[in-house]
Amino acid sequence: CLKVNGYSMRVELSLVCVALMCVFKQTSSCLMISEVNCDNPKLDDQEFVELYYEGTNPTSLDGYTLVFYNGNSDMAYRVIDLSGHHTDHRGFFIVGSSELTPRPAIFLPLNSIQNGPDAIALYGPNWAPVAEGGLVSGVGLLDAVVYTSRRSVDGADGLASVLTPGSVPYVEDETALEGDESIQRCWQSENLWSFYTGPPTPAWVNHCPPPTPAEVWINEVNLGGSDQSGHVELSVGMATGSFSLVLYDVTTDLISTSQAFIAKEPGIFAVPVKTTSLSGLQSAALALYKGPISDFPKDGPLSHKQPIDAFVYGDSAHMPSDNLTETLIPGRKPFILTESFLTAGLHVSRCGVAEWTRDPGLFVTRARSPGKPNDCVWFQSCPLNMTSFTESGRIQPPIHSDVDFLLNEINTDSPGGAEDFIELWHPSGFRMSLDFIWLVLINGQTGKVYYELELNGSYTDDDGYFLIGSSKVGPDIRISTDTIQNGPDAIVLYRSKSPPSKEGQNIPKSGLLDAVVYRTRWSDEKMSELTEALTPGQLPLLEDISALPADETLSRCGAQRLNLSAFRVTSPTPRKQNNCPSKPTIPPPPEGLVINEWSKTSVVIANDSHAGACMHSKCRFLNKINSNSNTSHLKCFSVSDCAQEEFAVLLELLCNCGISSLRVKGVNVSCEAGRLYAQGSVLAVSDQQRERISEILSDNKLLCSAEQELQVHGAGSSVTLQVGLVLVVPLLFTLGGCYTICLLVHQKVRTDQFVFVFCMKVSVMMPRS
Repeated sequence: CLKVNGYSMRVELSLVCVALMCVFKQTSSCLMISEVNCDNPKLDDQEFVELYYEGTNPTSLDGYTLVFYNGNSDMAYRVIDLSGHHTDHRGFFIVGSSELTPRPAIFLPLNSIQNGPDAIALYGPNWAPVAEGGLVSGVGLLDAVVYTSRRSVDGADGLASVLTPGSVPYVEDETALEGDESIQRCWQSENLWSFYTGPPTPAWVNHCPPPTPAEVWINEVNLGGSDQSGHVELSVGMATGSFSLVLYDVTTDLISTSQAFIAKEPGIFAVPVKTTSLSGLQSAALALYKGPISDFPKDGPLSHKQPIDAFVYGDSAHMPSDNLTETLIPGRKPFILTESFLTAGLHVSRCGVAEWTRDPGLFVTRARSPGKPNDCVWFQSCPLNMTSFTESGRIQPPIHSDVDFLLNEINTDSPGGAEDFIELWHPSGFRMSLDFIWLVLINGQTGKVYYELELNGSYTDDDGYFLIGSSKVGPDIRISTDTIQNGPDAIVLYRSKSPPSKEGQNIPKSGLLDAVVYRTRWSDEKMSELTEALTPGQLPLLEDISALPADETLSRCGAQRLNLSAFRVTSPTPRKQNNCPSKPTIPPPPEGLVINEWSKTSVVIANDSHAGACMHSKCRFLNKINSNSNTSHLKCFSVSDCAQEEFAVLLELLCNCGISSLRVKGVNVSCEAGRLYAQGSVLAVSDQQRERISEILSDNKLLCSAEQELQVHGAGSSVTLQVGLVLVVPLLFTLGGCYTICLLVHQKVRTDQFVFVFCMKVSVMMPRS
């Protein structure tokens, strides 16, 4: 018995249960909860729960059990054994009020189904049912609907964590329709189902909304047959302009033919398609693009421009290439043809109610309906809602909270592009639904979206990770090699019910969850637009291909959302905890020295018995800013070869402007005759960074004395900082002695070349003996 967010829950999992679940998933027949009406106007005398069996009907319900749960206690308030009953000849079975028409098979007293936050779960067959008053259980669970009301949106989290883990409870809005409304299950795509609010339909097909994508989409495909010709029906919503319908030959991934289409008004329009040039009809791909037909010539290569919609098909012996599916329908599967295709041709209609496109799983084999709405049946598959059984068997956390998905690790420039990936992570660290999550890639040169991917219907793994990338990294969604640009660009995460690019501006802002703006060396052009829109006041990240001997990634090492300083350059760790340094801003001390004490105002260095603090040939410094007085505490002692990194630490702690060891590789640091020397070039990646460093180095608090003046020299054009640094450390062993360190900085900037001469007052403690 475990407690989650104050709720006591009993979860029983067994290998037998998981084994049965696998057998159940392999069969096409299933029993599901298809509709629930729990809140009627005035007296609740029209309540009901509708079950539907997809298979041969009538069918026996022996061994099945309906359990009604209260969301306030996570306990069963009603248990109904369905043994001895059966579905009707159309597959429906009703449990409901005696006043309901048609008459239910099992009667419920008035006002029996609670309004929410609550849940109704279906168990069986042949499982020991949950007893009335028992705690919520996942044992034997076949299907469930967890629902709540607008008055208590997060009250069903405890139930959802066991019955529908990773998915939010459905909100039943009693004001959604005039009169009464119910919660109705509708088929989205493949084995994906969802709930919608509609007028009650007990023992009848649900009122599922027709699909309405934003612009234009493929509605019906009719290809093949004896004449090897056909047409594609396009549904036009709000789109206008020129489009191109392209047919690809999957044996070559080249363009077989293309057809122009101009959208002028909403409606359903047929576009002719010739298939005579295809090497085979058993497999092909259709893609709809924005733009003129001249962009897609015959025998042209597979376009890496994102299509608006796509349909890819094949049979068991002729499947499209991975490259084609990853480019046209990332994250989805091709449509599989039946054996009758060669004689009857391909006649498929879009019947899934999902709003997304580029998904062949939305289509089913149906009769033609030229110029008219598609002749779709209500059901096309089983929900197979088995998500309560995860590999780890852990209880899921409540999902109504302030946490949401983050960009966790990004590899934009791997050797050869073979291991590029983007890793998403949910801070709960559990399996979570990615419904309404969009991944958007924005070009830093143009400020426009160049790649957009919806993640509806996907789930993270049991640790909260979700991977999008090339096939070599084993991703959840494969994308073609080199899809992710090296920079300057941005990778952005949104929560939205429609494509963020449809917002009407180049850089969408509505629903923004997280963003990483990144660049390569010497590529700061046009970055200000991205940073101002996504991460204002911050500098773009640099994924330096020379940072590590092998590959490297930008890895999240802090929890701050939309904060680029939370990222570090590390080695790749897809689906694992990031390789974050334990103390990313201060490197470890050299061999022979350990940090013995640390406080806000001082650093105390302890020396071991092997060597004294000043007996090595090289020097090392360790810096910490005093949070109370803004003075710098600097200690020079024996050193390893990490002097450049230490110099970067000093500079970053002073300016807090994104300087790292990668940007001071041109600086030579040495220690001679008791003096610490640093001279060379520090790369400033933007005007903001250059100005911030200039501001710090010219701060009046750091000036050495009145006789040392600011000098201005000739003009320059580089964005690098030419830094000459001399730190003089006189060794004083008298009580009350102090060290004065003078820092000479020579900075070359775009317009003028400045020389700053200043000193930092430091407070130094001797090593303990």
